[in-house]
Amino acid sequence: MHPCARFHKWSRFLHTIIVYSLERDTIMRSLKAALVIGTLLGLINHGQALVSSHFTWSELVPLLITYLVPFCVTTYGQVQGKRQRDRHWTGQSKLS
Repeated sequence: MHPCARFHKWSRFLHTIIVYSLERDTIMRSLKAALVIGTLLGLINHGQALVSSHFTWSELVPLLITYLVPFCVTTYGQVQGKRQRDRHWTGQSKLS
């Protein structure tokens, strides 16, 4: 495959990922999942520090990451589902 064709295919792939990631329904679903799952995980992992008022600034970054991970996982799942849906509608193979 010619390098320009590879670049075009790769840029089209990235464009699709970005567009799907920034769709309102993708963001809203990811935010809802992150809020629910992140809160549960935050309480499990940092609950003692929060309840005892011993929560320090050094624990803030891990707490924020606790919300970021479910957001990213949900977004990834949404994007992959939309890509699969589009491949099914257009009749493309998995490799395209």
